[in-house]
Amino acid sequence: MQMKQNVDTLIRRAEAAEKTADILKAKVISLYNSGPDTAIHRQLERAKHREEAARHRQEVMRARAQELERHNADLEEKVADRTRTIREILDHVVTGFMLVDREGVIQPGYTESCYGLFSTSEKLAGKTLWTVLGLDADEAFAYELGFEQLIADFFPEETALGQLRDKFTIDDHVVQIVGRVIRDEEGEIAKLLFTISDITEQVEAERERETNRILLEILRQREPFNAFIQDTKIKLELARKAIELDDERYARRAIHTIKGNAGSYGLDHVMKTCHEVEKSEVLCDTHLHQIESSMRGFLHAHHEVLEIRYEDNQTHTYDIEARALEELERFARQSSDHELAEKIHVWLAKARLCPASSLLGPLENFMQQIAQRLEKDIAFEVRGEDVLVDAEQFRPVVMNLTHLLRNAADHGIEHANDRVGKDPRGRIQLAFEDRGREHRISVTDDGCGIDTERLAACALANGIIDVSEIQQRTSEQLLELIYLDGLSTKFDATEISGRGVGMSAVRAVAEGCGGHVEIATHRGQGTSITLVLPKQEAHATS
Repeated sequence: MQMKQNVDTLIRRAEAAEKTADILKAKVISLYNSGPDTAIHRQLERAKHREEAARHRQEVMRARAQELERHNADLEEKVADRTRTIREILDHVVTGFMLVDREGVIQPGYTESCYGLFSTSEKLAGKTLWTVLGLDADEAFAYELGFEQLIADFFPEETALGQLRDKFTIDDHVVQIVGRVIRDEEGEIAKLLFTISDITEQVEAERERETNRILLEILRQREPFNAFIQDTKIKLELARKAIELDDERYARRAIHTIKGNAGSYGLDHVMKTCHEVEKSEVLCDTHLHQIESSMRGFLHAHHEVLEIRYEDNQTHTYDIEARALEELERFARQSSDHELAEKIHVWLAKARLCPASSLLGPLENFMQQIAQRLEKDIAFEVRGEDVLVDAEQFRPVVMNLTHLLRNAADHGIEHANDRVGKDPRGRIQLAFEDRGREHRISVTDDGCGIDTERLAACALANGIIDVSEIQQRTSEQLLELIYLDGLSTKFDATEISGRGVGMSAVRAVAEGCGGHVEIATHRGQGTSITLVLPKQEAHATS
């Protein structure tokens, strides 16, 4: 009985629950179907819109991602193409490019053309630039020192770069290497970009142009040039005899004079040959033959233009005239007619006279070249060119004037920055004067003057004089040290000066003419060196 009651209760509850569910279901359906303005309807619509918006955004994002992926692929392809193009261009241009770090080490990535420019097939990266250039020990040291000064960043960038040598001969071609500084974000030098160019044709063209200019100058100064050749032949012969007699000092003077005169005509190869010979500790006939061969080579190479051979007697016409003049002079001495003899002597003296300018050669060009090599601004002037001089007496003197002019430019004139209180442009004057019974040839500069204390110090260092002798000498007597062979205030001998034989050669030739040398110098103001040469009796005037 009790069990039946329980079952009935459960049935009733189940039926009640079912009715409740039907009522709720009907209510929900009623609310949903009651119209779009109901709350639930609005919630459902908003949920639907949100779902559609989310789906749209996902589709847009997927589309954009695909587009970006395609764009990146295109960009990478374009960059790769452009990189290949640039690399192809760089690897086929004649000019080379390379990066060098702060230690001078070549970095990877240099252009293919660098191999040909440096005449090598070996890998360049990891080597120092001066090693690849094939410099000798001294050249490499100088280049490395200049490179370190550049990296130190103490001097202005352009100044430091300008101190680096930029032209090199590699095998059979000449290359020019120009550097540019690359700085990091802090402004420090990080590396250098070097541009390498083959300038062989340019150098050859410049050399040919310079040679043509030299030949033109020689043709314009044919008579002085002929005299220079003859003087060179005589000096070489005298130098040979001097070497045989163990008088090497005279031989060195002769070579130094030949070098200076060769420079005045632009004969660089002859001048360089003389310079190399001067470096020899002991001179011999082979050295003189080298100088002679260099001169012969120049004349042979340009015989078609100059029509001059070293073997030719270039003063053949003058020698015939000289013999005739000597014969006439001998007749005058033997003549009993003293008045006639005196007239002949006067005429002979005048016949030997010529303007000083006819003996000079291209000195203006010579001085211009020296100024360029010394990197100095120098104005050169010649006065008294029309003064009549005895050609025979003056020719050896004029041939030695290059010593004085080189010294004035190298030792005397300061660089523009050092000419404090003076015109930045230095001045050198060569003057000829007729003083009645004598001629005076002076070389004057407005440079630093001769430092007698430094002269004395150099003489002391070379063991030429001792301290006690220096102390006993006056300033004027210390100035006499300038004539000592082997004494120079230059630390290094160059093709321009520094051998310490020029002044002794000048005094020797002046005294050989019966004259002497006078020197006037003032510290900071300049120097004047004058050759006083007495005239021969026949044409000396009061």
